[in-house]
Amino acid sequence: GVSVNVSAHSRSDKSGDWSTSYLGAFSGGMGVTNRNESGSGNSHTVDNRGDMDDYVLFEFDQNVVIDSAFLGYVVDDSDMSVWIGTLDNAFNNHTNLSDDILSQMGFTEINAGSSSTRLADLNADELEGNVLIIAAKTESSNDEFKIQHLNVQVKESACESDGECAPIIIEAEDMYLKDYKVESNSAASGEAVVKLSDNDGYVKTTFDGESGNYDFTLNYIDENDGYGMLKIKINGSTVKTINLDQQVGDHKNGFASVTIDELHLSKGDEIKVSGWKDSGEYARIDSIVLENCDTGNIPMNVASEEGYFDTGDSIDLSNVERLESSSTASRTSSLSSSDLGMEEQTEFAYEGDNGTFDALDIPDMTVLGTADDQQVA
Repeated sequence: GVSVNVSAHSRSDKSGDWSTSYLGAFSGGMGVTNRNESGSGNSHTVDNRGDMDDYVLFEFDQNVVIDSAFLGYVVDDSDMSVWIGTLDNAFNNHTNLSDDILSQMGFTEINAGSSSTRLADLNADELEGNVLIIAAKTESSNDEFKIQHLNVQVKESACESDGECAPIIIEAEDMYLKDYKVESNSAASGEAVVKLSDNDGYVKTTFDGESGNYDFTLNYIDENDGYGMLKIKINGSTVKTINLDQQVGDHKNGFASVTIDELHLSKGDEIKVSGWKDSGEYARIDSIVLENCDTGNIPMNVASEEGYFDTGDSIDLSNVERLESSSTASRTSSLSSSDLGMEEQTEFAYEGDNGTFDALDIPDMTVLGTADDQQVA
């Protein structure tokens, strides 16, 4: 599946300063209330009214192709500024938006709209990325909308003509070596292996293939003159420990392998194999082979459910860094929004002195929460 974190940010047209904002889930979609707004009327939309422009940041757990966004609520106009790019481990390393982050995005476009709800066709060149940013059109002043659905795809990997995905072979000697050195071996897949030059070390590489599930095979040598160890790690987490205790053969012909079925890899993941020496066992590594990939298109809806404040409950904006919406779609299902039929939320009061929102005498409301204690699913 695909997971995404969603957060709200705003930028001052006058000063260029950035601030975090409140992300709400309403009928018609997700909207933003920045620190200059009360949340009443249409001020909880993604808008560019006044001095502040509102931005919504989507951080995915893998590279996806952004296809379209459905705007379920529009006032006046719905022109959007859109950015797509890739940041290191974006899903786990949440960032606050800034001019520098925008400059790191590899793609940007202006998506023109109208005063009607619409499906906004995005990213015509089908570029991949793990970050999407949608804002009310910058340097404009009459765009107000809510984002109800976001459609993305995980790109299919290149396959051979018979439909079998071509194996990805990563030779150990082509990886980054820390306290390992290359050793010739005519029986190895690339006619070379790597061996420890110290008591322990590692080899590592960044996965550059399509995100998906792979049968992950590590080819190595299990020698008959020691009891070393290897550990396979993905992004620092150990997924397999191999005790080199099978005494297969000498350092030239003691080849062995281990396979991890359906290991999920995302483009940009760090693959590391750490080794430990024992006696004459130098934890030799030959190659990594990735095959039988499962990376088919996965349509996904990032959708919102309606949320409001209880009477008397408040949101302290001074503590709100982000309100994340984490949504996961499986290969056989998608997420959809719950439309409760309320397009307007007009009964909010903003206490400027203490930076809080209060809902006024509105029955049957539920607490949406702050970034510190709750997520919108």
